[in-house]
Amino acid sequence: MCKIVAQVFFTLALAATTVSPVFHSPRAEAALDEADTIVSVVAAFYTKYLKLNMSVDLLDWLRRQPEADAAFVEEIEKLFKEVENSEEGYLGYDPVLMAQDFPERMQYDRPLIDGASAELIAYTLWGEGSKSPLCVSLIKREGAWRITGVLDMRDEEAKACGGMEPGAGGDGVNESPTGSNGDDDLTNAQVQINYAVDGAIDQYESFNKYVHEEDGAWLIITTDKAINNLMFIKVGVHFLEDDALLFLEYVEKDIGYLMPDKPFMVKTYSSYGTLPRYGISFTDTNNLERYFFIAESGMDGTLSLIEFENIDVKDFRDR
Repeated sequence: MCKIVAQVFFTLALAATTVSPVFHSPRAEAALDEADTIVSVVAAFYTKYLKLNMSVDLLDWLRRQPEADAAFVEEIEKLFKEVENSEEGYLGYDPVLMAQDFPERMQYDRPLIDGASAELIAYTLWGEGSKSPLCVSLIKREGAWRITGVLDMRDEEAKACGGMEPGAGGDGVNESPTGSNGDDDLTNAQVQINYAVDGAIDQYESFNKYVHEEDGAWLIITTDKAINNLMFIKVGVHFLEDDALLFLEYVEKDIGYLMPDKPFMVKTYSSYGTLPRYGISFTDTNNLERYFFIAESGMDGTLSLIEFENIDVKDFRDR
């Protein structure tokens, strides 16, 4: 049977430990939020990169990533041109990972922030406790943090990495490709969906917006903690005897990541009759894809996100 779990909102566990409430001054709270945002940006970028099909054009892919600054793309493009004119004629390593192979996963230290610039140490993990540190540089442009460069920590230029030593920022407790923050004070994220009426949007200054249906209504999806790999998806339905099996038919919009201060707004129809039609997906902290469709209550019209098991429809086509 189709495994469907109804939820008004869902909770994404980001850490296994339970902690007591921690109180900060407004300035300290803002600094924590900024650091969390930076880690989330880097984690979102590398989560997608580790899943990348290597047959794609790297420069073209980088230009389409909201986490990659133009300076980062230009740096790699310059490197490729230098290699083309060299005797070898090829680059013997991956310029994003500073390695020849893809690691099992990645971890991140807390960043060092200096105004609109930041640096953090990222680790490529290779199994049996082996890991290599990278220095990731970022800049804040128009309110968004973007990656401007990656250097191997064995490089003299990157050894200090803003004065940090590997492990000084938390010994790599934040992991990718799961896309989680992993901080001890971030135990869960609550993601909710509502109609984008005045009361629901007044507290926000900026949004990621996507017009799916011009004649639809604006819906707003919010989170209290950063979420990575968020996608607006088309939900397909396959009928097998008395069961309705749901699956991801295609991705309508790749949002990338969702921040507490920048919700996702989509203009669409909230209801398409009795069958699910559209929803969202993301990768949880166990590296599992999770899927939810948008549902509207027939009683009071409120919206909710309903979790479903994404089947491989090819396994059922001939039944």
